[in-house]
Amino acid sequence: MNKEKKIIFGKIDCVYKNIGYYFRRFFIIRVTALLANIAIAYIYQIFVDDVVVKKNGKMLVNVLLAYAIVSVGSSCLKILLTKLQNSFFENMNEHIVTKAIKKIINQKSENIMTIDFIDYKNRITEDIGSLSSFIWGQIYDESFHYILCIVYSILLFKINILFAVLCLLFIPLSFFITFWRSKKFEPLYEQDYKSKTQLDRFTFQTFEFWKEVKAFNIEKKRSTEYLKMLDDYGCFRQKLNMYNYFNSFLESMQNTLLLNVSIYLFGTFFIISQKITFGELLIFVQFFGYFYSEVLAIQNNKVELGRMLPSIKRIFNLLFELKDEEQKDKIKDGKALTLEVNHVSFGYNEKMCLNNINFEVNAGEKIVIVGKSGSGKSTLLKLLLNLYRPMEGSIKIGGEEISNIPITKYYSYVSAVLQEPAFLDTSIIENFKLINDKFSISEIEVACKKVGIYNEICNLPDSFNTVIGENGGLLSKGQRQRLAVARLLMIDSPIMLFDEVTASIDTKNKETVLDAILSKKDKIIMVVTHDLSFMSKFDKIILVDNGTVEILTEANEVACRLE
Repeated sequence: MNKEKKIIFGKIDCVYKNIGYYFRRFFIIRVTALLANIAIAYIYQIFVDDVVVKKNGKMLVNVLLAYAIVSVGSSCLKILLTKLQNSFFENMNEHIVTKAIKKIINQKSENIMTIDFIDYKNRITEDIGSLSSFIWGQIYDESFHYILCIVYSILLFKINILFAVLCLLFIPLSFFITFWRSKKFEPLYEQDYKSKTQLDRFTFQTFEFWKEVKAFNIEKKRSTEYLKMLDDYGCFRQKLNMYNYFNSFLESMQNTLLLNVSIYLFGTFFIISQKITFGELLIFVQFFGYFYSEVLAIQNNKVELGRMLPSIKRIFNLLFELKDEEQKDKIKDGKALTLEVNHVSFGYNEKMCLNNINFEVNAGEKIVIVGKSGSGKSTLLKLLLNLYRPMEGSIKIGGEEISNIPITKYYSYVSAVLQEPAFLDTSIIENFKLINDKFSISEIEVACKKVGIYNEICNLPDSFNTVIGENGGLLSKGQRQRLAVARLLMIDSPIMLFDEVTASIDTKNKETVLDAILSKKDKIIMVVTHDLSFMSKFDKIILVDNGTVEILTEANEVACRLE
């Protein structure tokens, strides 16, 4: 194993510990298969020399019976090896995919917002398989290929040393050609990945921002750009395919020269000179075929490594260069949490949206956040959700700065319903169970009744099993908001944030939703809204105005300030 392979193997061994387990089973199956192949070759020699040439018919039944038994056993071993390989690939890929996704999720908020998710999606869906292929092909298989080459070369020398030497002289030339081929692949496949990712990213952005594309009337421009990118990628793929065809031609020429020229030319000479028998030639051809197939496998592994390296480097970048948050959660479970915002300032492109704001919220307090459009209400909410980090000051939960709380733990303390709640294109029940698969149907029904959407769901074609489309597109905006509130109330986190969740709900249902939200005792409830009709239901009113925050108690005072 060369230095590069040792480094790759060491890194994979750090993230997947079952390599030895599968290798032991792999080794036992391959050794048994080797013995079966050798036995079949010698049975074939006995058949030719003793049964055919010497016309010993009494041995025919025994030879055929032995051949049948060994052949069936060899076929069973191939099935076992395939089953072991499939199990290894599934187990390893699932393990590393899980680890990669956790790696991304565990990033700090500011890191997540800079991640190119199209690139990372391609790494997870396309590149991770290269790690299991590397272990199986470059470690398991290749180590045994070398063992088999040694065994078969010994058997070849046993038949006739000079014949074996003459045939094996062509092997170094074959290795040189394969090494040259392998060096050509790595840059081509790296370029193929980059071009495909760029094309995927362009397509994704066009569909994601289709409203903006339509609004700015740039459909034709985007279509032209896409067709040019597609044409460029098509030209590159043609070049790559031509190289693959040329590579296959070289491989075929290697096989033809080595097998046809060396074996049959020299074999004919040795038979004429009576240095080997016809049966020995046949078994030599069979053993050399086995030997050369192992040599080809080693050579092709070098070509495959050139193809794999770009993928392996990308997935290693994800697994080892992205740093997990290492902070330990210092908030004690069960502690009544307080929320403190101390001298916080934040802005976009050097323009300050919030300037030196201060307030504190205790467990059980219900807060409404109001202000004119663009005053910074939603920005404040995103700061509290740890989606943005303050430029100055600090935000604390339970006395601990939120930057010191692991991101996965943080969202067990804080949850939110934003203006555009997220839903997947699946059933209503499954959209609840995505949050917690232990939610029962009866619990989901109770939550929906609290926000006044139960009857509307029951009137849908498949009730709670109705598929609601991407982002809940088959529901009205008011229904999506109520469904999101019901889901959040089931999470029951200590701090709950709501951003304009009643904006598209009628007056009757608005009262129902607010009562459900405010019924949560001992929780910090914070609601961003433009609606001033229910200010009296809250303990405190936070007025956001021109980047500053002021705590008010009277709803009338709020109305005057917002005029």
